Amino acid sequence: MGQLPSYNSFSEKNEKFSQDQFAYRIDTIDQFDEWYNSLTDKIKQKSEKSKIDYVNTDNMFRGMGEAKHKLLTSSQRFWITNELEQWWRPKRYLEFIKVFVDNARSKLLFRKVFEYYRLTPNQRDFPLLSILQHYGAPTPLMDWSYNLDVALFFATEKASPSYSSNDIDHYFSVYQIDKKKQRKNEFNNLLDWSQGSFPQISSFYEWENNHNSIFYISDFEDKRIPTRSFIDERPITTFYNQNIIPQEGLFIFNPFPTKPLEDCFNTDHWQNGNNLELIPFTCYNIKKDLGEYIRRKIKLKGVDNRFIYPNLKDYCQNLIEEFLDQAAKR
Repeated sequence: MGQLPSYNSFSEKNEKFSQDQFAYRIDTIDQFDEWYNSLTDKIKQKSEKSKIDYVNTDNMFRGMGEAKHKLLTSSQRFWITNELEQWWRPKRYLEFIKVFVDNARSKLLFRKVFEYYRLTPNQRDFPLLSILQHYGAPTPLMDWSYNLDVALFFATEKASPSYSSNDIDHYFSVYQIDKKKQRKNEFNNLLDWSQGSFPQISSFYEWENNHNSIFYISDFEDKRIPTRSFIDERPITTFYNQNIIPQEGLFIFNPFPTKPLEDCFNTDHWQNGNNLELIPFTCYNIKKDLGEYIRRKIKLKGVDNRFIYPNLKDYCQNLIEEFLDQAAKR
């Protein structure tokens, strides 16, 4: 079985990420509160300035329970641990992804759904990938969120104190990409990049030869798809998963078989094969001992397990119970 790459130390990891006053480590409650309040205030100010009422899409966040882990998609982890390069040679990595998409495409249930949404067969690859991502199949998509509290939930969900002698094992991480810091038109939404169409996986077979081809996929931004003679709006990421809405979730598409996402954002201009000039994003390493405090803090804002993984049956049952309680008070 193949071994997933990881960081052995913070000195190794810090070379890949942008640094600010909090980026190296957050070790105490006071440090966390200072960082959290500063960052949330900045986000709030940007939202008020741009008059965004619902979701601030300037920043995207990802929480991970282990600081040592590199940012790999589920299909990269599947590819590496099963050493599929040896099985699949000489076919491309993205051809392995296309097998999963084509198998899903053949299922009657998915056909019915996409016919209802009037998506033609050549528009279905990325909506199918979003479904596969939701339900545990390996995909080249990585979950991110526009909501810092959601990222903190996932970072602390399974984090527990470590007894390792390696310092990095005692931390989890929250990653932040500020789109405004990236050069214009360098880091785009899928539908901006493709000028409103849903591309197919086969369109990206040659991307493995590029150095850092990356885009993100979001239903919270422009999701117009030209069809026949009109422009219509249809979701990409929220098929079969309303969790995306409370989580304010989006995906980043990484087309490479083994390159971690952070490596795609570390490039020198005019480097051989460098088709985009993406600059490093930020990583905050937070001590696992603070996990319970952070879970309680974001729970006070309504971000807990019931919010992240809503069960509508339970919600409706609670409404019945609330009504009966109110009726009994008469």
